[in-house]
Amino acid sequence: MNTAKQQLDRAQAAGKVKERDNYLSLAPKNSEGVPTPNGAHRIVLIKDEKTTNSMGKEQLTVTVKEGGVEKLWNIKLKDEEGNLHYLVQILADYNEGDELIVEMKKNGAKNFVDVKRVEASMHPESIKTIQLDEDGEEILPPLHGGKKESEEIDPADIPF
Repeated sequence: MNTAKQQLDRAQAAGKVKERDNYLSLAPKNSEGVPTPNGAHRIVLIKDEKTTNSMGKEQLTVTVKEGGVEKLWNIKLKDEEGNLHYLVQILADYNEGDELIVEMKKNGAKNFVDVKRVEASMHPESIKTIQLDEDGEEILPPLHGGKKESEEIDPADIPF
């Protein structure tokens, strides 16, 4: 692979090599050249713009942030029938700054991208906490009316 290394060195010196790590890859090709889904990706949408690929076809280039790193996600604008690509239609429902989970999934012989918004319940700060006293006992909130546990409660005061 010496020739490949020499060509890579020349291209890098001339600034003609694109970084592969700065692209979002939902299904990298395996050794047989078959796209293989690699799991869910948690991303934040930064911006999108209409661009043209190296073959002159229009595409949507979405800048996303994954794991704190900005990446580009290229999506073709039209499907094989000339209609707007389903993924462009789905992404139109989201805004810049939205956090999504995107995952390439199999549907028979074809693959598709599943897109889900990250719900508030998926954020660590939304997890409920329990306060404990110095003995490790749970501190219970006061009962209705501020009565202490030792005081009797009128059954009519129980809200259920």
